[in-house]
Amino acid sequence: MPNLEPTNIHAQLAFYIAGPSMDVDTARNAAEQLDGQMSPFILDHLSRPPELPRYPRLQPPPFQTSPIAFFQQNSSLSIADLPGTWAKPCLAWVNRQKRSQQLAEACDLMQDPFRQENWDGPDDALVAGLLLFAFSPEPGSRLRRQLLATALKTPQGAYLAAESLHTASERDQIIPPLAGDNIATLGASRVPGFGSACLKQARGRRDLASGLMVARLGTEADFSNWLRTTGLAACEDNHAAVSMLVLNPTAPPAARSLWLSTLKNAQATAAGYAAIFWSRHTLAPPEWHSMKDELRQLTTHQGGCAWFNFYLHLEPENAGLALSQPADPLWAFELAHALDLDVAPLSYWLGDRLGKFTYDREASLILEALQHRQELKRKGDLYGTTL
Repeated sequence: MPNLEPTNIHAQLAFYIAGPSMDVDTARNAAEQLDGQMSPFILDHLSRPPELPRYPRLQPPPFQTSPIAFFQQNSSLSIADLPGTWAKPCLAWVNRQKRSQQLAEACDLMQDPFRQENWDGPDDALVAGLLLFAFSPEPGSRLRRQLLATALKTPQGAYLAAESLHTASERDQIIPPLAGDNIATLGASRVPGFGSACLKQARGRRDLASGLMVARLGTEADFSNWLRTTGLAACEDNHAAVSMLVLNPTAPPAARSLWLSTLKNAQATAAGYAAIFWSRHTLAPPEWHSMKDELRQLTTHQGGCAWFNFYLHLEPENAGLALSQPADPLWAFELAHALDLDVAPLSYWLGDRLGKFTYDREASLILEALQHRQELKRKGDLYGTTL
């Protein structure tokens, strides 16, 4: 149990004394409003949208997990040229590029039956899953077996396999890998034949995606029990706290205060962003703005991933002001690029930072990229896409 301030202890006591009782109908209505908005975010793993003859449901991700603009626009730089702290996002971008390139090449190959005969298929699970969906090779064929085996290496690949045409025996193979990702399970739960297995997994989990499955597929008793146990878990579990904040728009102030304190005490920036992002579909505007204001400091104080997503998706009108305050340089460049902001404030504080240290490779690289981007914009390339 996290350390709580006295006011939060009082809220917790009130919560336990109250039952806790939940308005099941209101929570179910909230889940119905939100269910269609949440799907596996396949596009977050690709450098560009795929060109396929048939598409699964591909939604833009509500939470970008890694910066891409700097690496996309400075492709001549290698990891050896970058600060060590940038190695992980750089590799993530390289993997996105490889995945998109592999998918493009595989789509060409899938058009040629002769080239397929000795092809073992791609080695990437998402690529294999997208090919299964788009081309659906003959049941029993060697290529189909290869694609399915590769797709099932990750939950996202398994979700794509579920969305594709599949046999009953293949369905039995698809279900177990889904368990590794709750949103992949949610996506598969909408496919005929998968509901029962997905509901079984969701009943014992406390995250928002699982709550949506229990609300849609379970009985009233199932959902009532899920709300009660998740409400108790939300005293110390970030995912459960997000679920309660989003699915209980009429919750008592004491309960809401407790769930908010769970996120704040854990400094859970990503969970704070998720609570704000998803609750805008379920809370009345005054309550939503109040929650956003209360979680703003938690979500933005690190100036990194959650900071970027907050200003991109939730407060783009204040992004320019945010850019005038020091943040992670990579994410600051990402925000400036995504919204085409005036970069003068960013250049100012990066220059100030550079002047305070003998050697600041991060600030130096971003300043060079900003200067080059501005030069290209003056030449008519508005977004600096050819950096």
